[in-house]
Amino acid sequence: MLGLFRTARKTRQRSEEAGWLSPQSGGQLLQPPYRQQLIGALWDMCSMSRQVFVDYVQAPIERYAGLVQEWPASESHHHAYRGGMLDHGLEVVGYMLIRRHGFNMHKLTGT
Repeated sequence: MLGLFRTARKTRQRSEEAGWLSPQSGGQLLQPPYRQQLIGALWDMCSMSRQVFVDYVQAPIERYAGLVQEWPASESHHHAYRGGMLDHGLEVVGYMLIRRHGFNMHKLTGT
C-alpha cells in the first residue's frame, strides 16, 4: 500500500521534468511579487474594511487563480506567457476599479 504513494511521488516528479505542471492553490499562485502588488493596489482602490475585502474580493480571486492555474491568456498576443491569464484577470479587475472610481452606483439604481 505504501508503495503506491512512492510511485505517485515519482510519477509527479517525472511529469514535471517532462514539462508538465503540477496544480497549485490559488494562494500559491498569487505569491509572486507582481501579483502581490496588484492585490495591494486592489485593496488600495476599495473602500471597505480589510475583512470584507478578504471575503468578497480576495477569496474569489484566489478561487479564480485556482481555476486558471498557469494558463497563458493567448497564443501570440498580450499575456501570452505562463500565468498570463491570471495576470490579465487581476489587471482587468484593477482597470474596472479605476473606471468606477467616483461613479455613484446609487444614481444608477435610484436608491
